[in-house]
Amino acid sequence: MGENDPIRKFAVSMAGTKKISTAPNKDDAVAQPSTKKSQYLAAAQANRTFAEIQTNSSKSNRRGWPGTDTTTQLAVFNHKLVVQPNPVGLVAEHFVNIPVKKIPIEVTWLILRGLKNDWIQLVEQECKRTMYRQRKTTNQPKKIRKNNTEEEEDEEEAINQAIEDEGEEEDDE
Repeated sequence: MGENDPIRKFAVSMAGTKKISTAPNKDDAVAQPSTKKSQYLAAAQANRTFAEIQTNSSKSNRRGWPGTDTTTQLAVFNHKLVVQPNPVGLVAEHFVNIPVKKIPIEVTWLILRGLKNDWIQLVEQECKRTMYRQRKTTNQPKKIRKNNTEEEEDEEEAINQAIEDEGEEEDDE
């Protein structure tokens, strides 16, 4: 029986069923998951990599991927976010300083593709610490600056000079 056969139409109407249809086939290579599912997957993968960099650190952050202030939060663990050159136009600005749930679905798909193809990496960076000049640990009192008259300043300078001279004599012995 053909699609337009009158007997078929009659049989279908008498049986009370609708037209026989086939479920649409999804092309898995093209079909994209739902927004919520994509965001959860992106968040889970980002959280996993963020947890990995914390394993060798004495510090920890249990909140997961730092959506806001990302660069600073990663710097706490001496890491930085690097996005390799890629053909889809994925850049670090797509997911830096934005919570995962606020990322648009199209960008989420790009991020998932980047994570899958290892275009997104957390790279360890050199620890940048500023060196502070250490003060002598001798028993010298601290010099205190006040708004004094010239005579008081001269007296203070003389006292401080005498204290420094005593400290140098003790060091020489």
